[in-house]
Amino acid sequence: KVHTAYLLSSAQQSLMKEIYGMGTTTGKDVSGLRIMQMWSSTLYTDEDRYVDVESDFYTLYQGGLADLKELIRLNTDEATAVASASSGPNQNQIAVARIMKAWTFQQITDIWGNVPYNQALAGLSYPTPVYDPQSAIYADLIKELDEATAQLDVEAGNVEGVILYEGDMASWKR
Repeated sequence: KVHTAYLLSSAQQSLMKEIYGMGTTTGKDVSGLRIMQMWSSTLYTDEDRYVDVESDFYTLYQGGLADLKELIRLNTDEATAVASASSGPNQNQIAVARIMKAWTFQQITDIWGNVPYNQALAGLSYPTPVYDPQSAIYADLIKELDEATAQLDVEAGNVEGVILYEGDMASWKR
């Protein structure tokens, strides 16, 4: 049993590290931003020189995105929703997780193009998920963000464990 605030903090921290390549959880820089030459380095330049082009998005799926999926499940399941509410209103936790998932998938598809999306995070149901077209991913991300923003209830209260905006729902809604 894990406190959902910890899932949210862990997800945000690991996703930022993996996407921006700041002390990654895997010990190597998997940042696609470096591969795309949007960022560069002066000390460890292997990625900048395409020496290590084996970077992929696997760690994002099995790390932060998996935590966000679990957070949504715990706040949605009637058996665990009451306990999960100790970290803040269920609907706000779900909305923040959905926004973080949308942001992460936007980063992933911006960097790698067509990626697993609809069948991603389904575990053994889809052990080899299909790659969705980038245009379909973007369209669904807009829908997800619209729905998550509508789901946020600023008056219901803030969420614990949110590093970004310190859990302030008004900031998340904006």
